[in-house]
Parts: sequence; C-alpha cells; structure tokens
Amino acid sequence: YFPNFYTKMCLYFSKEQLIRVFKKNAAYLNRLYLHTILHCMFSHLWIGGKRERFLWGIACDIAVEYTIDHIDQKCTKRIIGWIRQRTYEALENNGTGISAAYIYRFLLEKEPEELQELHQEFFADDHVFWPKEEQKNIQAESARKNWDKIARQTQMEQQRRGRESDEGEELIAFQMKARKARRTYRDF
Repeated sequence: YFPNFYTKMCLYFSKEQLIRVFKKNAAYLNRLYLHTILHCMFSHLWIGGKRERFLWGIACDIAVEYTIDHIDQKCTKRIIGWIRQRTYEALENNGTGISAAYIYRFLLEKEPEELQELHQEFFADDHVFWPKEEQKNIQAESARKNWDKIARQTQMEQQRRGRESDEGEELIAFQMKARKARRTYRDF
C-alpha cells in the first residue's frame, strides 16, 4: 500500500510459491519483481482499452521482458532462448519502438499454438487482478499520475546517485529508456 496514492495499490503473491522460487533460484526474484514494477511504470494495467485481455497480457509480458533482457544487468540476467531471440528479431525488424500496443498488433497475426508458446515463454506474473475495463476510467488517471511521480523521483534519485558512483550512468540510461518507453505507450 502506498499511503500517498489516491488509489490503493496491492501486490498479491503466494508465499509458498515465493519460498519455492527463492530456494530454487533466488536471483530470479529480482527479475520477477522488476517485471511487475515495469508493468506499472509502463501503465500496462490501465491502457489496455478494449483489447482482448489474454493477448494484451502476452503483449505486456513480452514488452517488459524485452526491456529487462536489454538492460543487461547481472542481477536480472537470464539465458535468452531461441523463442525469445526469434520473437525479438521479428519485433525489431519493423524499425519502430517496441511497445505493448505494437506487440499486440503483432500477436493478432499469430496462430493459437504460437500464442500459447509465447505465453509460456514470457509469463512471469498473473494479470488477473489488473483493473477491469469499467474500473480503469476511475483509477487510470490517478494511478498514472502517481507512477509518473514515482518515475520522476526515481530518475532524480538515480541522477543524484549517478554522481556518486560509476554505476549511476547505467542506471540513468535505463531510467531514460523507461521514460521514453512510457511516452511511446501513451502514443498508442
């Protein structure tokens, strides 16, 4: 819960699953948490519109995983398999920015078997608690403003820390990419 928010934000998780993941691969928790936070930063929960929810979820997961795979940080690094490589190459061939909206249109051309394969490859979190369309209008503006505020505060903090450490430049570059991606999503 974020007390300064107009809208209550909750992160639901299974403690049993969290413990299982921690025991098997503690480093994956960094990536999983970042995956969920990026959904919020990119406003995926609120900008789906009338798109089909299952396809929108896959598109959002691919967009977030693409971002994480391209920040090249040791704490979130994973092996990029053939399905991911093939998907990223197909998306990059367009030459435009990669957003959830663009990926959604890309997915509309796929067969059900391929959609299921992509869902399994890019799945990290369940979107079942994302606001339904009728809830979005009420929550969207407030939530977007709050995540924009968090993004600005994070960027200012990273810039401050960037002056204090060599790693700061990488963090600032990532923050700038995230901000640019958010703007791209809003254009759709």
